[in-house]
Amino acid sequence: MIDQGKYKEAEALSFEESHKNADALKIAMFKGMDMMEKAGESLREAAATGSRKDRTMLASTIAVGLVIALGIGFWLAVSISRRILGAVGRLGQGVDQISYASKGLAASSQSQAQTCTEQAGTVSEVSATIEDITKLSRNNADCARQAVKEVLESSERFGQAQDAMRQQAGASSQYKENLGYTCRRPVQGG
Repeated sequence: MIDQGKYKEAEALSFEESHKNADALKIAMFKGMDMMEKAGESLREAAATGSRKDRTMLASTIAVGLVIALGIGFWLAVSISRRILGAVGRLGQGVDQISYASKGLAASSQSQAQTCTEQAGTVSEVSATIEDITKLSRNNADCARQAVKEVLESSERFGQAQDAMRQQAGASSQYKENLGYTCRRPVQGG
């Protein structure tokens, strides 16, 4: 993966190399043109002197100079093209990697969003359950308080009933004693 700093560096190097190669191509072309001009001057001089051998030699030199200039130009053009195509290829790979990474990030974000949504639903359900349990606990506590109150009231009534029964038993016992006393007295009379 090409990170941002390396991409900028590769881009700068590619353009720098391209400029150097273009400059070298210009220089080679100018040299070739200079050679052609010199060859042309030599050809003119040879034509002026009239020597056929000199003309052939001059034409051969010009042809060789042109072939060399064209070869250098072709070599530089191919070299520059390869570097540019290499840089474009690396940029394409970087774009592919960024695209792949962004798709992965999007899928991961979507998965996390789904998980958060599910967790929020679960938290909501747990909250509702806790609320229901709280209501039931309050209701049970109210019922327990009411039961304790009723037990205490019943206990008080039972105590009152016991007291009333003791009083009744005491009164009954007193009545029996009074009755027995009355029944044991000798009857007088005739």
